[in-house]
Amino acid sequence: MYSYSWGINRVDSDGNVYMLYSSAPERFRNDTFYIEKYTPQGSFDPGFGTNGVLNLSALLGYTSSEEPPLLSFEVTESNKVLLLLGAPNNGNPKLLRLNGDGTIDQTYGVSGTKQIYMDPLKYNKHYRSGLYKAGTKYFISHNYSDLQDKPRAEIGCFNESGELLTGMFDQGLKQVDYGTAYNYTQIQSMMVSGSSLYVQGAGYTTSATNIRINKIETASGIQDNSYVSHPSLNISFNNTYIFPDGKAVEGSSVSVSPSRTDLKLKKYLADGSVDTSFGTNGELNIGYPWISLNFSKIQALPNGDFLVGVAYVSTASSGNRQNALIYVKSNGQINSSFGGNIPNNGVPLAGFFGLVGYYGSTASFTLKPDYLMVTASRSYMGARLVTSKVNFNSGALSTDEINQSYTFSFYPNPLKSVGTLTVKDDGEASFSLSDSSGKLIVRNQIFRNKTEIDFSALTKGVYYLSIKQKDKESTRKIIKE
Repeated sequence: MYSYSWGINRVDSDGNVYMLYSSAPERFRNDTFYIEKYTPQGSFDPGFGTNGVLNLSALLGYTSSEEPPLLSFEVTESNKVLLLLGAPNNGNPKLLRLNGDGTIDQTYGVSGTKQIYMDPLKYNKHYRSGLYKAGTKYFISHNYSDLQDKPRAEIGCFNESGELLTGMFDQGLKQVDYGTAYNYTQIQSMMVSGSSLYVQGAGYTTSATNIRINKIETASGIQDNSYVSHPSLNISFNNTYIFPDGKAVEGSSVSVSPSRTDLKLKKYLADGSVDTSFGTNGELNIGYPWISLNFSKIQALPNGDFLVGVAYVSTASSGNRQNALIYVKSNGQINSSFGGNIPNNGVPLAGFFGLVGYYGSTASFTLKPDYLMVTASRSYMGARLVTSKVNFNSGALSTDEINQSYTFSFYPNPLKSVGTLTVKDDGEASFSLSDSSGKLIVRNQIFRNKTEIDFSALTKGVYYLSIKQKDKESTRKIIKE
C-alpha cells in the first residue's frame, strides 16, 4: 500500500478491538476503507470479515475509483459497529450497523441502513457531520443549509436504533446558533468527557470568525451557560483535552533550536482562567538536551491525571523517531513510576513510555478502566499503522491519588421499588436520574453519604443515575423490574 490514513480504534465491552482505516494502493488513487477486528489478545478475529479484515468499500458497493463518504464510527453497547455515512451530492446522512462478524445487520432500519435528518421542509443540503457516543446515547453533529440555502447547525441525540431521543433537547434536536451578529454558525467538532458534551462551533461574519466551546449535560441536554472556554482552546485539532470537571489542558510544540522541539502544556480552570496550581503558574514545559518532542494528543485518566502522546526524536543518536506517552499528574508533575523505556543519552526517561512506531504521531486513543488502546503511524508517509495496548495500574498510585478517585454504590440493581445510593465519603454529593429517552426525572438532588431513591412510581425499564461529588462524576445504568 502507498499509505494509510485515519487509524481510529474502538473497543467493545468484551475487549475486542476494531480499527478503521483507509489506504491508497498507489499515489493519486482514491482511498479504500477497511475495518480490522482483533481479539483481546491482539490476534485477528477470523470470524470477522475475511480472516479479521473487512473491506468496507466493497461491502458498500464502491469501486476502486470511488471513495465512500464515511464520516465516523462507534461500537454500540450491544457490541455492533455503527457507521455514520454521508451521501453523494450533499444528500441525507445515514447510519449503517454491522454485526460482530462484519455482515450488515439486516434488522436495523431498512437493510441495515437508517436515514437521519430527513425533514424535506427543513433541510436543503447536508454537509459535515460527526458521531459521538455517550453511554447509550449517540450525539450527531449536523451542518446543513435550509430551504433558503442559509448555513445552519444542530445536534441530534439518537439511540442505537437511530431514533431521536425526544426527551432530549427540542424533540431530540438542538439548534446551534451564535445569534444575529453572525451570518451563520457551524459546528467544527465535539467531544464527550464524563457526563458532558463539549461542542466547538464557529460563528462567521463577513470579516471575522468567533470560535467557542459550549458545555452540555449528556443526561439532560441542558447547556451549562456558566462554562467559559479560553479562546486558545481548540478540540478540532486535538491540541485540547477538556476534563469532566470543565478544566482543560492545551498542548503544543515549541521550537528551541533548529533540531530541537520542547513540549508545552497549559492548564485552565472551568471558568476559563489559568490554573496557577499546575506546573509553574499554569504551564509545564518539558524539554531535554538532544531530544525533540512533537506534541500529538492528550487523554485524561480516571483519577484526573493525563497522558500526552508525542513523537520522540533523539538527535543525540541515530535520530530515529518513535511515538511515546508521557504521564503527567494533575498538578503538573511527571509521574516518575511510569514508563522508563526511552533513553536520554543512555539514561531512561522517567514518566516516558515508548510505543512501537516511528515517523508518525498518535492518531487514536480509546480509554478503558485500566488500559489505553493507542493507534499510531509506524513509518514514513503513514505507510503502516500499529495499535498498542498500554496498561496503567491505578493501585500503584499514591495514597492521595487513590483517595481522589470517585466511587459509589447502588443496590439492589435490578430493583422493584427503593434503592440505596452510597458515596465513598461524607462530603456533599448530588444525583440526577433520567430515563432511556434522555428525559430528566430528578435533577441535582443534594445528599450526604447515603440516600434512598424511590422507583416505585416509575414504569419498568432502564434508567441512568448520574452522581457528582466535588470534581468527580460517574453514571450507572439502573434496571427497574
